[in-house]
Amino acid sequence: MANHSSSSAIIPMWIPPAPVIGILMVTLGTLLFSAKSIVIQWLFGFGVSVEQLLLMRMMVSFPFYLILGGLPIRHMRRRGKRLPSLSQCLGMIVAGMLCYHAAAYLDMWALQRITAGLERTILFSYPLMVAIIQHFRGDKLKALQWASLGLAYVGIWLFYYEDHQIFGDVIFWGAIAVVLAAALTSYYVLASQHYTRQIHSDLFTSVAMSVTALSISTHVGVFAPSFTLVLSLPIIMRVFVLAVCCTVLASVLLNRGIAVSGAVYGSIAGMLGPLITVLLSGAVLGAPITSRHGLALALVIVGVVGVQWLGRRASS
Repeated sequence: MANHSSSSAIIPMWIPPAPVIGILMVTLGTLLFSAKSIVIQWLFGFGVSVEQLLLMRMMVSFPFYLILGGLPIRHMRRRGKRLPSLSQCLGMIVAGMLCYHAAAYLDMWALQRITAGLERTILFSYPLMVAIIQHFRGDKLKALQWASLGLAYVGIWLFYYEDHQIFGDVIFWGAIAVVLAAALTSYYVLASQHYTRQIHSDLFTSVAMSVTALSISTHVGVFAPSFTLVLSLPIIMRVFVLAVCCTVLASVLLNRGIAVSGAVYGSIAGMLGPLITVLLSGAVLGAPITSRHGLALALVIVGVVGVQWLGRRASS
């Protein structure tokens, strides 16, 4: 009897506390999201076009997001809560089209021209753009935040400079495309912060993704009406990994992990993203990694962390 009670008392000690589980979820979500650029460049190696890839990814991931959005709607109806208004839906639709369609297209187009490491490093700057937009909205940046912001952009320039030394002018327009994608992503983040105060985050994502499925289908029908989907087994497997693992599962793990562990721990784990992408790009795709790349990446991460941490400290 004593042995039974002591063994049952030991079992809960092996269950990790909720913050640890949250951090693990964010870390795994970051790993999957960071691998997205690698999988996309793999698929380009099979001759898949940007339009084909956009459409195939949406076809696979759309049903999952539809289910994800249906759950909070069902919950709201059971509790007699009001569904989102027309103005809220329009706002979510605009945010979805700008991020999941326009930004995704620019990002994929760029990955045909630049390394996954440079793409992820530039895209990682969207929190800086969010901070700049909020500065002009009244949430003023402090002097140390401006210094951190400058440090991060010096790191981005250094990473670009090193890649330019290796690959030449061919990377210029690819880098510009990712800067535009980062700007659109920053708008999506601000819209998400606004609307998820009023509605469930899963519903916001579902509405944004659902309308994007329609806009991407229209885009492909207008600009690439004659293409045929390439459906060999290696392509299907990689599209499934891209759509389900690197998109749906990554977003769910990140959102749920941050909710469990808190924004601070979640953002710390999220800082691993560019480093993971650069290492995967070198290991899997054979992209060159130099000491300048390492220095540039360190500057970017320290700068972004500085802007976010100092911002939280000022608001607390």
